[in-house]
Amino acid sequence: SLGILCGPAIGSALLLGLGETWGIFANVLIYLPLTIWLVVMPYTGHLRDATGVRRPPMTFADAFKVLREVRDNPTLVSMVALGGMSSLFIGAALGPQMPEFASGLGISEAGLVYGALLAANAAGAVFGGLVLEGTGILRPNARAAMVSTVIFSLCMAGFALSNSYPLSLGLLVLAGMTNLASTSIAQTLVQLLAPPEKRGRVVGVYNMSSSGLRAGSGITVGVLGAFIGIHLSLATSALTLCVLALCLLVYTARASARAAAAATAAPLRQAS
Repeated sequence: SLGILCGPAIGSALLLGLGETWGIFANVLIYLPLTIWLVVMPYTGHLRDATGVRRPPMTFADAFKVLREVRDNPTLVSMVALGGMSSLFIGAALGPQMPEFASGLGISEAGLVYGALLAANAAGAVFGGLVLEGTGILRPNARAAMVSTVIFSLCMAGFALSNSYPLSLGLLVLAGMTNLASTSIAQTLVQLLAPPEKRGRVVGVYNMSSSGLRAGSGITVGVLGAFIGIHLSLATSALTLCVLALCLLVYTARASARAAAAATAAPLRQAS
């Protein structure tokens, strides 16, 4: 998030100092050292298990198998679903569509005002991370993750429908804060609640869901936006995410209550 926050400033400096052609060329060259390092760096990929047997890559069938194995833990399953839904309905769709949102606010795609719009989400994430780590204001539980997702989705819906630049900027900052809270809490819960012998596979399924489904946001926001307009498509996707997060919240609360009731009743049955 800090890198994304600094990106527009660095990009603007390159464009102003070197011009469009050489500025973009210099931007590309920034990736060259890392690319060379990756070419020569040995890659293991953890493709072998503890017995030394080569392990095949995870497939969708493997992912569903892992989820079936941990289905008795509703919080764990809900966190995987929450990460996937956030990526599917909003994911990476905001950045590519930002020029059109800026145009709707009467802003050109150049200058500090547009750069602030690009950096607002990342600024919120950086600030939110500092607040979370410095204060411990949110405990890592399913309710906090889902409520953060609800607030995030409402902020994105508000941004999509806003005609005010200050309001849009503020909503993006708040969206960055709540999205970081949701994803960090969800990932923490997945790591803590996964059975030790299955932790690597469960975390892999979570990463597949939260990162892999980001490509779907190009359909839920981008393709749909070609038919109904990008503002309405983002608002629709965000409100859909809000409803699904609330459904997950109710499901997890009821499942946890049933599990607690069963745990309380078990000693009574044994005593009788």
